[in-house]
Amino acid sequence: MFDAMVDEIIEVLVEFGGSAHRDAVIDRMAVRRGANVASELLRRDALTAFELNLEGRDGRKALVRLPFGEGSHRWGLVADPWDIANPPEQKVVSVGIVEIRAAAAA
Repeated sequence: MFDAMVDEIIEVLVEFGGSAHRDAVIDRMAVRRGANVASELLRRDALTAFELNLEGRDGRKALVRLPFGEGSHRWGLVADPWDIANPPEQKVVSVGIVEIRAAAAA
């Protein structure tokens, strides 16, 4: 359950350019789910999912971080949002009507 929640947090952080206040992230998650405001359950689950991923649960690499350090309410991505939205296999850049595809540098 929390893995899907972390995926959603990452998607929202990518939308915000890589970091945002946690309340803005949770509110955006609620809107994406069709609600006007976040429920306490969504807020609690999102906070828990973030904290579990921050700690690198089960030996997994953490995907999120606190860019301003412990105690901060700003959430951020460990990786560049471009790399998350466009995996290294193929990056796409649109310039007007021209689309440029490039393989990742090895």
